[in-house]
Amino acid sequence: MNKGRLPAFTILEVTIAMLLAGITIGIAYTAYTVVGRSYSEYDLKNKKVAEFVLLNKLLKKDIAESEKAVRLGEGISLEGARGTIQYAFSPAFITRNQHELQTDTFYVKNSNLLMTFEDKPTEEGKLADKISFTAELEGSAISMAFTKQYSSEDLFEQD
Repeated sequence: MNKGRLPAFTILEVTIAMLLAGITIGIAYTAYTVVGRSYSEYDLKNKKVAEFVLLNKLLKKDIAESEKAVRLGEGISLEGARGTIQYAFSPAFITRNQHELQTDTFYVKNSNLLMTFEDKPTEEGKLADKISFTAELEGSAISMAFTKQYSSEDLFEQD
C-alpha cells in the first residue's frame, strides 16, 4: 500500500475537464446570443406590425366617427361631436393630434398622400371623401385608402 500518496486527479485529467467545460460554455454562449438576436428581431418586427395595425384601426375609427374630413396641407382634420382629431403626414412618420390633448406618433413610412372629393383632388380647407396613401411595412408598399360617407344634409350645409 502507498502510504505517501493521496487520492487526487492528475494534471492531465484536470486539463481535459477544463477544456471540455470551456467548449461547453462557448457553445452555450453562442446559442444564447443567436437566440437573443433572433428574439430581438422578432420583437422589433412585431412592434412595427402592431404600430401599423393600430394606425389603420384608428384612422378607420376616426374617419367613420367624424362629421367631416377637411384637408390641412399635408394632413387632415377630422371634425366631430367629440372634438377635432388631426393627422399630419410626413415621409417618415404620421402624427395624430387628438383634441389638442395628446399627440401620437406612428413611425410608418408613407408617401403619395392623395385626398379627393368626388374623385377630384381636394384643396386646402375643403372637404375630402377619400384619403389614400402608400405605407411601407417591412420593405413592402401597402396602398391604404379610407372613405368618408357624407349625407346630403351635410353637403348642403357646406355650401
